[in-house]
Amino acid sequence: MTWWLLKHRGLILLGPPPDYEVDWGLLVTNMRHNLNTYWRSYIRDPRRMAWLLSDYGVQWTVLGTLRQVYTFAEHDITSKVGAGEYALAKLPARWHRIIREALRIRQHEPESIYRSRFTRSVDTFRFLQYIIYHQ
Repeated sequence: MTWWLLKHRGLILLGPPPDYEVDWGLLVTNMRHNLNTYWRSYIRDPRRMAWLLSDYGVQWTVLGTLRQVYTFAEHDITSKVGAGEYALAKLPARWHRIIREALRIRQHEPESIYRSRFTRSVDTFRFLQYIIYHQ
């Protein structure tokens, strides 16, 4: 993803444009592998699940996986905030609360939407299951 972003969205400050290609098919294949290995471990490994209790863990998980959802659907790459906003328009309302919470954390806004970190972590866990099993 880094090389694709540099090639297609980077600003050239000095020197010639980048002279390399990024295989989009391979990029998407690697992203699907990441979703089904790295992210799947968050719904299987109790140590990873515990991370979902933290603010950082919530925004990392929700917005990180939504970047992949966006890429699979739109054949493009966006920011984590862009992916969250996209998901609010595309995913069922059932997930909007946890997506808004992840955006709130990412944008350093005060006041959680949730009263309980435990409830929020359960929503994050269920959201992650939904994303993995629906992609």
